[in-house]
Amino acid sequence: MKKIVFSIVTIMMLLLASCKSDTPTPSDGNQPGGETVNVVRSINISYPPVSIGGINSDFTRFEYEYDKKGRLTEIDWEDSEENKEIDFDIFYDINRILVNIDGNFDYKSEMDLNADNQVTKLQIKGKESLTSVNFTYEGKKLKSHSFVNPKSPKLNHVEVFEWKGDNLVKIYTKERGDLADQVSINIEYYPDLLNTCFPDITQHFEFMHLENNRMENYGLVPELRYLMGMRSRNLPKKVVTEIISEFGGHKHFVFTTDISYSFDDKGRLDIAQISTKEKNATKPLKSEVKVNY
Repeated sequence: MKKIVFSIVTIMMLLLASCKSDTPTPSDGNQPGGETVNVVRSINISYPPVSIGGINSDFTRFEYEYDKKGRLTEIDWEDSEENKEIDFDIFYDINRILVNIDGNFDYKSEMDLNADNQVTKLQIKGKESLTSVNFTYEGKKLKSHSFVNPKSPKLNHVEVFEWKGDNLVKIYTKERGDLADQVSINIEYYPDLLNTCFPDITQHFEFMHLENNRMENYGLVPELRYLMGMRSRNLPKKVVTEIISEFGGHKHFVFTTDISYSFDDKGRLDIAQISTKEKNATKPLKSEVKVNY
């Protein structure tokens, strides 16, 4: 279930680049526009109970812990899928971050940072595999990332990010191996709603990629995307994703995601309602994200 529900997540994965390079603290920290960052303690994601492949799933919960500098140090991920619980422990060193994953994954992630505290290289190390992801920037904006796995070159690919003002508006595959997906993602925003949560929880409700939430599968949790340049300034309203996949046979999908929001009495994001519909589907897949501060 998770594979399809979060899977229609993506690289934004997406809002892939939706994160800020400066690390905020619970009492401080601003976005490019000067808005105060609201530090999130946990989020609950719920879906209508469904059964796919014999697996039932109707909720996911993420809890966050921070150090005195306001940096993420631990993420606890609980999922009703097979009662799965996964812990991400995050360690900071000079120009490097290490993520240990304790749960159903067998990965360790290492990230190299530049002088602006942006990830320039990510390495995901498994027992018998090594995947590298290289990042390029234009100022604070993520411009591209390239995935390289020497043992599976047909899955290698490069994705490009296009910005309009302070918002990421398009992601597309520019170069790819024979089995890598061809992806095109277009994003619209609410002009008057600002994206102020830390971590950037919009990373968890952009349901876009059907088969592999690539960076998640490679051992990188969405919350750490604040190390990959600035976040989009506004909250996303609509996302249209087209995927052409040759992995396991030719497949062509088009997803449209509509997102609406409600806010608490302090003006903070409270609940996001997400509705994603595949082009030929009769009903959309709906979910709700509740934010706790």
